[in-house]
Amino acid sequence: MENKNKSFPKLFSKATLSMILTSSMVLNSGYAAVATVKSSSDNEVQKEETSVSERRATTTSVFKAEKTEKAVSKTGAETSIYDFEYRLSENDDVIITKYVGSDTVVVIPEDFNGYVVSEIGDSAFRDSKVTSVTLSSTVEKIGSAAFRNCQSLTEINLNNRLKNIDNYAFMYCYALQSVTIPDSCKRIGYEAFYRCEKMETLDLGNGVETIEGDAFDYCLKLKKIVIPDSVTSMGSYAFNYCQSATELVIGKGLKAVPYCAFGSNYGLTSVTIPDNIEEIGSYAFGSCQSLTQINWPSKLLKIGSYAFEYNYALTSVSIPDTVTEIGTDAFRYCTALEQIHIGKGVLNMDFVNTVSSDTALKTITVHKDNPSFSSDENGVLFNKDKTKLIRMGRGYEGSYKIPATVTTIGAYAFSYCQSLTSLDVSQSSVETVESNAFRYCDKLTALEFPSTLKKIREYALRSCTALETVALGNSLEEIEGYAFYGCSKLNGVVLPDTCQSIGNYCFYSCGSLTDVDLGEGLLYIRYRIPRKIFGSKRLDVLCIDSLHLQRVKDSGRFGKSVDIKLLDKLFERIYLVLALWCPAKQCDVVKHSLL
Repeated sequence: MENKNKSFPKLFSKATLSMILTSSMVLNSGYAAVATVKSSSDNEVQKEETSVSERRATTTSVFKAEKTEKAVSKTGAETSIYDFEYRLSENDDVIITKYVGSDTVVVIPEDFNGYVVSEIGDSAFRDSKVTSVTLSSTVEKIGSAAFRNCQSLTEINLNNRLKNIDNYAFMYCYALQSVTIPDSCKRIGYEAFYRCEKMETLDLGNGVETIEGDAFDYCLKLKKIVIPDSVTSMGSYAFNYCQSATELVIGKGLKAVPYCAFGSNYGLTSVTIPDNIEEIGSYAFGSCQSLTQINWPSKLLKIGSYAFEYNYALTSVSIPDTVTEIGTDAFRYCTALEQIHIGKGVLNMDFVNTVSSDTALKTITVHKDNPSFSSDENGVLFNKDKTKLIRMGRGYEGSYKIPATVTTIGAYAFSYCQSLTSLDVSQSSVETVESNAFRYCDKLTALEFPSTLKKIREYALRSCTALETVALGNSLEEIEGYAFYGCSKLNGVVLPDTCQSIGNYCFYSCGSLTDVDLGEGLLYIRYRIPRKIFGSKRLDVLCIDSLHLQRVKDSGRFGKSVDIKLLDKLFERIYLVLALWCPAKQCDVVKHSLL
């Protein structure tokens, strides 16, 4: 870099300066004698008289400037050059390495004895008590942590030549109130203004191209965020926790909103995402608790996981037709969300379960041209041909009849539908009820499944606390573990003769269950089936890894005959302990220990 300012004469030739920089000798104050240096090119001897106090060289090549020389600001404030330690770059420019002065108002000089000041070095002002700093017009870079933890700094005046604000540059400058980034600046580093908690205004220049991660994270008082069109790269958490921001403008240079870029911006009520944005990253607008309106871009392809979680004020969402992917839990805990419309491009519904269970969602509608999904007039979500019922909104109220086309009730399909008062399944073609399908439907009192039902998966009716009766049809083959767990008012169960298997704890915590007909086809009972059945009689099955029964006949409350054949001899040891509270003469057959 060429010297920009010639106001001070050069005191050394390059040959002499080279000798001083590499010398291990520390010169004392006063005037040095004439130095004689033999040139490598012409062997000529040069003599120079200089004041060592004007430039003091150490073994680390760090200089401290002459005490009497001063830099004068436009406002008249003066900063002594002697208050800085510095070194020279490869281009013979000055890099300030440390501020050692006591002044709290500092003006950075343009040059030291003719050598241009181009950089504030790493940690140069770190932990200092300065309150105001003005850069000279020659400074092009602010180094890493240069002003870190300057907790009294309220003002920073940047110049129009600055190109780079490095990582952590103003981190923990708690008192800094306003920042104007010049158009010349291309990069704002990682955590550059992290926790500048009193910053209220930020003016980003039109030349900024890169904003690194966490650059303005925890700027709690920042009121407005305007990202210029020049910005093409922005890191995660860039404006996270800007809690006071009520306005957000995203420039036209970005293609994606990064991970948690605007998370926890509590003051935002609406956001317009420009058409250049193709992806909204995970947690991008998470916990924007006042956000009521989203204006979607026309080219959006993907909404990341948790992108809008904890947006408590959001009441409706309409996904554009261009979107093909919506991440898991994208709208989780949007507790006021009542309506969601799915565009024709969406090909996955991983987000739907949490949308329904964590919100007041009443209707889910789907574009008629969507190739994978559909909805009915009640706002219930299905696959395209309506053979699988995927989801009813948690806020649905009243009764509902499942269409005749449905063969599968999907996982969590009706979970937490606590205002669903009755459900007609009998006219459907349901064969499988998937896990957690009716979990916490605590208003349902009765269910009648069709004769097509074959399998009930784990937790399918867990904690349906009002359920008193359930009809299982005449084709059921298997009930998986915990299927009726916590159905505390269920008083009777009749298994059809086709049912061959009962899973672990399938009727556990069914405190009102007094009557169970096991049917004649039961072959496999897993660990710990009903603890209380048959009126006052009990059946405890304990310590069973695999109990295969050929047939259990129920002829009069299980008290008249027990026909048990143990079929599985593949295990090294099978322990069976059956305790039946029935006439003593029947108990001879209940204890077996096989090797």
